[in-house]
Amino acid sequence: MKKILAVILLFFTVSSSFSQKVAFEASGQTNVAVGEQFLIRFTINRQGTNFVGPAFPGIKVLSGPNLSTNTSYSNINGKMSQSTSNTFTYYLRAVSEGSFTVAPAKVSVDGKEYQTNKLSITVTKKPVRKNTNPGSVTTQTQRELSENDLFIRASVNKRNPYQGEQVILTYKIYTKVPIAQISINKQSSFQGFWMKDLLNPQGVLKQDNEVIDGEQYVTAELRKFALFPQKSGELTIDAMELQCIAQIKQANRRNSNSLLDSFFDDPFFGGTRNIQKILESNLITISVKPLPESNKPVNFSGAVGEFTFNRTIDKTELKTNDAVNLEFTLSGSGNIELIDQLNINFPPDIEVFEPKISNSINRNSATGISGTRKFDYLLIPRNPGNFNINPVSFTYFSPQNNSYQTITSPAFELRVEKGDNYQAGITYSGASQEDIQYIGTDIHHIKTGNFELYKINYFLFNTFDFILWFVIPFIIFILLIILWKQQSKKLSNQSLMRHKRATKVARKNLKHAQEYLGTKKTTEFYNEISKALWGYLSDKFNIPQAELSKESVNDKLLDKEVNKKTINQFIETLNHCDFARFAPGNPESTMEIIYNEALEIISKIERELK
Repeated sequence: MKKILAVILLFFTVSSSFSQKVAFEASGQTNVAVGEQFLIRFTINRQGTNFVGPAFPGIKVLSGPNLSTNTSYSNINGKMSQSTSNTFTYYLRAVSEGSFTVAPAKVSVDGKEYQTNKLSITVTKKPVRKNTNPGSVTTQTQRELSENDLFIRASVNKRNPYQGEQVILTYKIYTKVPIAQISINKQSSFQGFWMKDLLNPQGVLKQDNEVIDGEQYVTAELRKFALFPQKSGELTIDAMELQCIAQIKQANRRNSNSLLDSFFDDPFFGGTRNIQKILESNLITISVKPLPESNKPVNFSGAVGEFTFNRTIDKTELKTNDAVNLEFTLSGSGNIELIDQLNINFPPDIEVFEPKISNSINRNSATGISGTRKFDYLLIPRNPGNFNINPVSFTYFSPQNNSYQTITSPAFELRVEKGDNYQAGITYSGASQEDIQYIGTDIHHIKTGNFELYKINYFLFNTFDFILWFVIPFIIFILLIILWKQQSKKLSNQSLMRHKRATKVARKNLKHAQEYLGTKKTTEFYNEISKALWGYLSDKFNIPQAELSKESVNDKLLDKEVNKKTINQFIETLNHCDFARFAPGNPESTMEIIYNEALEIISKIERELK
């Protein structure tokens, strides 16, 4: 009797939903101010496909279309009915003043196309206090989340640096409410600066607590840069634009049948609402001082910071045409990567090649850019004698001392004797060379050794080898056609291919989940685990994922004579995965346990199916 009643109930429910007249409407706030955020919704009371949203002239789309589905049941005089509606929501922001018309949206239902009504939106300069559309929730969300609850600040460690001096810029977020998602919409162009990133953009944000005006905030450094001003004067750092979703507790629920309410409500968080907010940092103006012109050394090349300078050479006694390596190492903090050459004068009898430059740079979020830069010179003396290499000086400007500093490496002497291939009377320039050339005699030896001999009057045409060159490609071509047809036949059987690839696809998803486990990305981890478990069953038994449920899984596995204990373990793993997303406790240990359970149960089912 229970089964018969369930079938009758399903029949009336489906017939009621199909007899429902299609209604497709557009709604949202129509009077907004410049810079104000608001929502536009397109709601249809049936399951629709191929949704095409309109353009929004004069309005910036922050997010959308975001699909939400609402299904409700009613019992009137013993008659059951069901209604299902889809809502496509756009998050928008007005950017210019004027009146704009939003064209109708389009959607298909049972092969027939439907359109919404047009919307006329008026954008004014002053904020709009009254909302002409009763379905909008913009006014309520602004009351619930104030500017003091969530904001970002940009700060620098120096406001009046010298040209070329390192400045550390920090973008920090302050919040009194939980944040579900953060993304950067626009980054500053840093005009007039040379920039290096000090934080890993993909890394985990380090949280801290800070008290401002008696209010306690949770803070985190979003981005951090080392900036080096390339010119003097007033330089402005543009604002960074940030988009985030904050979660706020819902104190008083209004009575509304709006689909937006059901879209934002999350039962696992005990009555919270997600609020999307666009944040902008403050502008920062830096007054850059020019480097002093008085007492400026002639060999100054623009280095600003604090540096040390060392020199090493692998040998000082050698023969003509032998090579010697001379290395200068520059260490310290500042614009070390912008130093590209040293002022060195070498004797004309020594051939010098372009130096090999290598870096070892450290990025510290507290101290900025530091490290070493090495200049490795290759020297080849072409004439014998004793050659004095004069001291090499390096000059930099020290912001700590507000003066120019010069570091000098000691002089050294090269003692060169005649080599075996030495030729007198050849003079070389001390200028740098691009590659090494062999200096020797200009008459080469007659070629000696074994030679490969060929028969005269020998032709490949009309020989056995010639015939093979024609027959073999033809045979290979025939084999390829046969293999291609067999493969096409297999690929045409989609059920078979999905069945064969089920385990491979599941293991691929589990591999992705393992990567997210290592990086502690909880949401992505559980998404991949769910895809692995549900996708495995869908592919293995050729069942669309929309038709899968825990009951259908139980029936299908029983039909395949899978052990009842194994089936219960599979369903239990699905329950653990759903519950662990929002369960308190240690998320890392829970993720590790669920990953091992998913891997074990898929392998176990695969063994029993064989």
